[in-house]
Amino acid sequence: MPRTLITILGGLFSYFLFSASGTFGPAAVATNLLVPLAPAYLGMRFGTGSAGIAVLIAGGLLAASAGAGDAVMYILQFGIMATVLPWFLRNVRRWDRAVA
Repeated sequence: MPRTLITILGGLFSYFLFSASGTFGPAAVATNLLVPLAPAYLGMRFGTGSAGIAVLIAGGLLAASAGAGDAVMYILQFGIMATVLPWFLRNVRRWDRAVA
C-alpha cells in the first residue's frame, strides 16, 4: 500500500478509536490504550512526518465533529506522545530516556 493511504487510514483509525471511547463506558480504558497506536506505528515505520500528519488528520476530524476542546485534548493526551516517542526511538535513544 502507498505511504499516503496508510497515513490517512492511521489518522482515521485513531479518530474513530478516540471518538468511540466515550460510548464504551468502562471498556473505554482498553480503547484509550489503542488510540496512539496507529500514529506511533507510522512514526516508527515511515518517520515523524507521517505520524504528525496522522495526528493532524485525527485532530482535524475531531475539531470538525466534536469541537476544538476534544481536538486539543486528543493532541495533548495522545498526539504529542505518538509523534515524539517514535522519533526518540528512531534516533537511538534508550526507551527509558525517551519516556522520561
